[in-house]
Amino acid sequence: MNSRHDRFSFDEVVRLMEVFSDDTGLRNWFRSLQDMTETNRMTHLQSMAAGMRTTRERPELIAAVESLISPDTFRDAIMTVKTIGTI
Repeated sequence: MNSRHDRFSFDEVVRLMEVFSDDTGLRNWFRSLQDMTETNRMTHLQSMAAGMRTTRERPELIAAVESLISPDTFRDAIMTVKTIGTI
């Protein structure tokens, strides 16, 4: 299946993770995603993105959250954050 979050680029994930590394609240939220099952994480992120669309958040933020729905992108994001040294 080819969806918008599957096309989110690695560079965009790196930028997102750099933002997370500078914000304790975001970093803690991101860490909490690791403790969820893949199914629960996907459901949580889909619900979060839907809520963000409702409140008219910036499209790039919504795309960033949706990108994490992909298990491969989430795994890459975790590796990126570990490389940056924030988790």
